[in-house]
Amino acid sequence: MNMRYAQVLLGLLLLVVTVPARAGDPTRSHKGPVDYTGFVDALRAAGATVVPVDTPSPHLGKDLHVPVGKDPLAKDYQGPFGPEDQLYVITVNGQRVSVHEFPTREVTERAAKGISPDGDVTTAYSVDGEMLYQTHAEYRIDMPPHWYESSRLIVLYVGRDGQLLDLLITVLGPQFAGRFPPGS
Repeated sequence: MNMRYAQVLLGLLLLVVTVPARAGDPTRSHKGPVDYTGFVDALRAAGATVVPVDTPSPHLGKDLHVPVGKDPLAKDYQGPFGPEDQLYVITVNGQRVSVHEFPTREVTERAAKGISPDGDVTTAYSVDGEMLYQTHAEYRIDMPPHWYESSRLIVLYVGRDGQLLDLLITVLGPQFAGRFPPGS
């Protein structure tokens, strides 16, 4: 009877270990880094030169926060996804990359759903699903947007540097929105 009990216990243990986590589960494993620091560490571990950009401009800023409805040029600008978006801007091998960090995976998923497939439109939603505001970007045809998501991060690179695109795919996985994905 002890052998049968051990077999059942082992079977249940294997079932629990092999059942994938549901979307939104904080224990769910994700490819790539979980936060800004992990992202920068992963880039550097891959041999990239990463430099934070310190400037008050919302498109170039670091650690900038803005409540919804505030002027994007205000010193406390927060990012295009609403009050839970912490924006960092870095250069990776000389190319500008915007990193949006969110407090939870669920908030990140809500923000990612607000990005149009071509990457030109971002829509910020409240927790209740109410649209807060929408931003339309006009990217030059030779500088397409590439949006990536990993755990609590959404990363935007605008450009065509093939080595950087390969590096971002290696660290974050394939882009989920934008134009001209590598290999197309």
